[in-house]
Amino acid sequence: MDQRTDSAECAEPDPVLDAVVVPAWRSVAGLTPAIRLAQDLGTRLVLLCSGRVRAAEARTAATGLTVAAIDIPPGYRNPLLDFATSKHPAVADAQFTDVRVKRNLGLLIARMSGWSRILFLDDDHLLGPAQARAAGAALRTHRVAAFRAEEFPDRSVVRHAEQLAGGTPAISPSIGTAAVRLDAGTTFFPEVYNEDWLFLYDSAAPGPADAGTVRQLPYDPFARPARAAAEEFGDVLAEGLVRFREAGLHATEASEADWTAVVRERGDLLGDLARRLRARDHAKPALRALEAAADRLSRTTGEQLASYVTLWREDVERWRERLDAVGGSLPVASALRFLGLHEQAVLSAAEPPAVATG
Repeated sequence: MDQRTDSAECAEPDPVLDAVVVPAWRSVAGLTPAIRLAQDLGTRLVLLCSGRVRAAEARTAATGLTVAAIDIPPGYRNPLLDFATSKHPAVADAQFTDVRVKRNLGLLIARMSGWSRILFLDDDHLLGPAQARAAGAALRTHRVAAFRAEEFPDRSVVRHAEQLAGGTPAISPSIGTAAVRLDAGTTFFPEVYNEDWLFLYDSAAPGPADAGTVRQLPYDPFARPARAAAEEFGDVLAEGLVRFREAGLHATEASEADWTAVVRERGDLLGDLARRLRARDHAKPALRALEAAADRLSRTTGEQLASYVTLWREDVERWRERLDAVGGSLPVASALRFLGLHEQAVLSAAEPPAVATG
């Protein structure tokens, strides 16, 4: 393990957060807001690195902090992250980023290290220390305190198209930036779009604390039609789960026929959006994205959605058993060795005591 020591000591740990966990991908320079936030909070920083971010460079940028920067190898696998849902035919051939793996690793590292309260922070979100402390404090009464990205909404390509067509889709709290309390009910992030909604289905029951708003850096949601196709199954899945819950149905109580009705209504939505946008020249990229989504929806069935839910609920129970089995108070270095990531890690020597209890 490449373990480096800083002479500067970390400030007194924040009383309500054990660590800030960042799935880092975009750039080392883009981590500056997360580094400043951890400095202001006086708490640990966990940087789970891939893409254009390397652990050694990220660690150097965070001098003076208690940091664990870890390179996540392409295709990283671990028995603790083996889920039946990842092998479901509806998602098995999909190309996803590794953000779900990183978030699950963040939960595992926290559990093994005896941390009870962490803050997930996407590397394109901007959050102030007062907001973070308030979210951490909300964990006294909630499992999750999640933020909403309103200035540039964190939503699917189809819902961005709905906004372009003059609609007003709801802006929901996202796990992209959220404080999470680990307990016996903590679940996991499936390898599917809208994985945060599935995480919140259990971990936030009866609902997440609304921690306010967070800034997300803008991007072009229609740049790649394939993005809309990759999101479609997860979008239908999550929105169906929300609809059933509002109707008083648990996920396992929805029938194949219920899911078939969800698919049919989704098709009506896509067709309506395409009609509304067809007359607008500037909407051609959105139309191409809608076509890709509609093509993917045409291969989505109520049976697929119902069977995915069955596997997901089985995965949730297995995950909770795994978290229970690995719970402890290991040094971060030992936790990473257990996960087979010790050779990819660059750590600071200082390790503040765990304080976010109760």
